[in-house]
Amino acid sequence: MGAEPALRIETLAEQLRALGVRPGDVLIPHVAMRDLVPVENGPKGVLAALRRAVGANGTLLFHVPCETSGNVAEADQRIAVGRQMAGGDGFDPLNAPPRGRLGEFARAVIADADMKIAAHPAARFAATGKQAAKLLEPMPWDDPLGPDSPLDRLCALQGKILDFGVDTATLTIGSLADYYAVPRSRAMILRHYRTRENGKSFVRSVRLLDDKDEHRYDEGFDGARRQNFTKTGKIGRTQATLYEATPLLRYLARKFGGPDLFRTVLRVYEPVTPVRR
Repeated sequence: MGAEPALRIETLAEQLRALGVRPGDVLIPHVAMRDLVPVENGPKGVLAALRRAVGANGTLLFHVPCETSGNVAEADQRIAVGRQMAGGDGFDPLNAPPRGRLGEFARAVIADADMKIAAHPAARFAATGKQAAKLLEPMPWDDPLGPDSPLDRLCALQGKILDFGVDTATLTIGSLADYYAVPRSRAMILRHYRTRENGKSFVRSVRLLDDKDEHRYDEGFDGARRQNFTKTGKIGRTQATLYEATPLLRYLARKFGGPDLFRTVLRVYEPVTPVRR
């Protein structure tokens, strides 16, 4: 048998439009190349198709966290953490490779010359398109996946979330929902990162929520896929899911928190016109 023909870039863009991606959309795609391949021009071809789907007035946002192996610790005392990581080389939040499980697509995003990068050690984001600066600047230091983060701004712009067959733990909107959940089920921690910036070594401390409960995320997104703010369809060889970001956030926050959360989150996102908080 011969090799499977590569999916053409324009065909992939057409499939994205059929799923519900529209010109002018503000979109955060989560891509698993293992289920999409082969695609014309590989990861760069997928990125080109996404750009064609949202058009010249659209915006793409990506979460591409750094590979931080050996350079992260948690402790109450910053001095103790500094000693603990004293032997580490550190990592460059701007140029470090993405975490290994994110694969070649994330590497193509970071290498793209037209990307704006928010070089945060705990939650690096990249964006391209009309609203890129509005999404990334300024990047909050603490709670980089919480209120007023690029994710939060995407919701305020009535953005969309595209799941190309990734694990639910990769869908970062779940972390934002945890911030809005009442009561919160995740504890606030201080995490420390050894970085190397402009030839100098630093220990950067970031306040954020502790690690997520992946089982609870699986249940939350399983329910969300059956809601009317969700569309599913075949993209390449994988089953893709497209969410409207704000209704998804409301739904997950209510699932992760108390019964009165719908009113709380609704108030955060009224009115629906784009805002900068």
